[in-house]
Amino acid sequence: MTQSEWENLRAQADASTSLPKRPTPENIMAIVNIMRTLDPLSSPGLDGLTPKLIKNLARSVTRQGGPLGQPKRNFIDASTRKLAVVIYKIATGQVDEVFANAIRSCRLVLLNKKPVGQRPISIGQTLRRVAGRF
Repeated sequence: MTQSEWENLRAQADASTSLPKRPTPENIMAIVNIMRTLDPLSSPGLDGLTPKLIKNLARSVTRQGGPLGQPKRNFIDASTRKLAVVIYKIATGQVDEVFANAIRSCRLVLLNKKPVGQRPISIGQTLRRVAGRF
């Protein structure tokens, strides 16, 4: 293959994997469902944002019936929707470099091993963990 053919293939792959700038309602519901499955006893990252707090925000999703017998629909409050948009932007790489560096930071904890030695465990930011699952 020639260099121009490789560049054409790369451009086609980049065009096919581009995600929309704004999340669709299905994307928001998928992120909210991921937020619901977080372990509330998990440790927070450097920012102190606990998975329990995010899980409680996701619990504010309710099923409401429409007027005059219309089918039930999902209602997501504004704070949960905005948090889902932030997580979507993290997952799709639509954040600036300073924020990206801050969200990639993690806390390093050393655990003692039984005979001798230590084992490093890194605890990442909670928002990055949710975005990674999306």
